[in-house]
Amino acid sequence: MLRRIYCLSSLFLFISSSLFAKSYTIGGARPATLLTPSQVKADQKIPLLVFLHGYTSSGVQSDSFFGISRQRDSLNFAVALPDGTQNSRGYRFWNATPECCDFEQSGVDDAGYIAGLIREASAVAPIDPERVYLIGHSNGGFMSYRMACDYPGLVRGIISVAGAFYSNPALCKNPGDLNVLQIHGTADDTVPVANGESGLSFWSKRGRCDAAVESKGALDLVSAGGAETDAVVWDNCQNETKVGYWRINGGTHAPYLNSSWLRAALEFVK
Repeated sequence: MLRRIYCLSSLFLFISSSLFAKSYTIGGARPATLLTPSQVKADQKIPLLVFLHGYTSSGVQSDSFFGISRQRDSLNFAVALPDGTQNSRGYRFWNATPECCDFEQSGVDDAGYIAGLIREASAVAPIDPERVYLIGHSNGGFMSYRMACDYPGLVRGIISVAGAFYSNPALCKNPGDLNVLQIHGTADDTVPVANGESGLSFWSKRGRCDAAVESKGALDLVSAGGAETDAVVWDNCQNETKVGYWRINGGTHAPYLNSSWLRAALEFVK
């Protein structure tokens, strides 16, 4: 009997030391989904990834394609999946930079909205405020750069997939000290690869980094296999940040990335 009580007590302690996977709805009038891993120890703080979809898409649709939330158990992070507002054609968008994608000039404050989501997520889930990252595809990549300029204190790093920085860098009024990774395909005919490259000099100069170091064919990011991606890194930055550019040779605007790309990207920007 005593042994049974001891076993039950041990089981209770194990269960109480973990928080099982939860799905939260945050964002008030603009609801977003926040997902945590299956188990998080009660005294543990975990990273938060805010995934920003591309123009015309949604958080759930883009997450299904890129597989962000599917890796939250193996990589131990929480993920927020917000949606942009809809324009007159029903297309969802983020009001990021003048180039993309508030084409009807709604003026919606998406930067303030995302900042509010980050703060709310940190209030309801065991989020480490020092490890908040933005991952954006296309329009979401533009929006990630906007957040790096408007709310740098909330973000440790950004990953832009086929997005781009301001064409006029002077519009980045308050750039923070954070890690930046641009991932872009050379065959992107929606956001040309040169556009994606344009902001890298801004961030490397801001960080007062060493000259770029390029490794040809260093990474395998695409499902087809093979080291198809060239990696360019500016490191030894005086503000202790990193700037990276992963150029997918032959990659399209929405490349079919393999299961290991997210781990590698998070390792870079952490």
